[in-house]
Amino acid sequence: MLIPEHARTRLSQFNWRDIRSGAFAILIILVALGCAVGSSLAAQEGNAATAAVLAGLSLVLAAAISLTIVPRLFRKARQEWTGLSFRFTRVGWIYLGILAIMALAAVNTGNNLIYMIFSSAMAVLLVSGILSRVNLAGLQASALLPGVIHAQQEFPSVVTLQNEKSWFPSVSILVEPGFDSLVSSEDPLTAPVQTPAAYYLYAAGQSASRTQIRTLISRRGRYQQSILRISSQFPFGFVKRGIRAAPTSEFFVFPEIEPPNEFFEILPLLNGSFESYYRGMGTDLYSIRDYAEGEDARFLDWKATAKTTKLKMREFTRQDERRCCFVFDNLYPDFSEDSRLSFEKAVRVCANAIRHFHEMDNETRLVTRSESTFFSKSAEALLEMMRILAVIEPQEEGAHDISRLAEDPSFKVVFTSSPRGSIPTAVWASSHVVFIRELTELNRR
Repeated sequence: MLIPEHARTRLSQFNWRDIRSGAFAILIILVALGCAVGSSLAAQEGNAATAAVLAGLSLVLAAAISLTIVPRLFRKARQEWTGLSFRFTRVGWIYLGILAIMALAAVNTGNNLIYMIFSSAMAVLLVSGILSRVNLAGLQASALLPGVIHAQQEFPSVVTLQNEKSWFPSVSILVEPGFDSLVSSEDPLTAPVQTPAAYYLYAAGQSASRTQIRTLISRRGRYQQSILRISSQFPFGFVKRGIRAAPTSEFFVFPEIEPPNEFFEILPLLNGSFESYYRGMGTDLYSIRDYAEGEDARFLDWKATAKTTKLKMREFTRQDERRCCFVFDNLYPDFSEDSRLSFEKAVRVCANAIRHFHEMDNETRLVTRSESTFFSKSAEALLEMMRILAVIEPQEEGAHDISRLAEDPSFKVVFTSSPRGSIPTAVWASSHVVFIRELTELNRR
């Protein structure tokens, strides 16, 4: 006979040892209770010896249960209640206040009707707790995130609620996903993650319900989806009871995509340096300039020569593959939280410059003090560079070895905290240098 998957799961979780322990404990308690009753009857009949023996046996049985079986059952119950939390809502506190008033009135007046009403109200509270526990039993939640997430940009995430109960549905369920930053240092610029909760009005047994929510993470970095909290105020709204699901895998939040008016502040200079570095023989016209003695006459531009009455030469862009190496020197010896704005600005500018040259079908590479990539045009290489920039942090100790970082012969864009005048000539001649300390002032202007 084939057994359904959920039935096999329940059978595998069914522990006969716990059942036997519980039944044995109940049996011993009944025996101890019988000994206590027998001791009381023997004492009434004047049989002191029998009463003393039965009373002692009752105490021994009770002590044995307390020291052996009860701790194991308590640990089991504690494991089952781990992750379960509840708190009274405003309606619940009002209801408890009414119960307290009813209890005082019943004790002071001795009115049986008030006692009956108080008992019914207590029964309603007990039933509310039982139904709430059954409503949350067998629920599992998970969140599916997109593959690429940028800071300061809303992204959709699909939250799935799985009801593993055989036939009992769950009603009015709230799923609250959370995200924890795995960055060790506390950053005052880090704002809370804006994540709305997913609400499910009805989840049938043995079914999965999905809904989409939009989340915004304010800062780049490495994150982990923290504990998903599943809660409900069903059935009467007295208590908000919740359970927690295990965290999922880590993910990266890439630097934010800046608007063109911020990024293109340095792009004209950068593009000009890039084109000058790659001027050479090719088919695309680069510029027209004056003729120099000894140059090949095949490249004379006769129309421009006729207009200006001077010999003019055509220059072409190089035919070979264009490469651009981005060097991010994250050494910042006197870094403080006041320098955080300029550093984060440099990371964003670098990320957007890499993305820009990648869209221009150029081979790009990123070099930092701890990691580096290879030249590539692939989307996977772009994501790897974004991942490095997502977690890069300033280093306060180290030597300024920018010549070693920028030793690649290709055209380079160098981001450094070094002051002007300290860049080696070889690096300055083959690179466009962005000074991190000046980005904040540029942004203010």
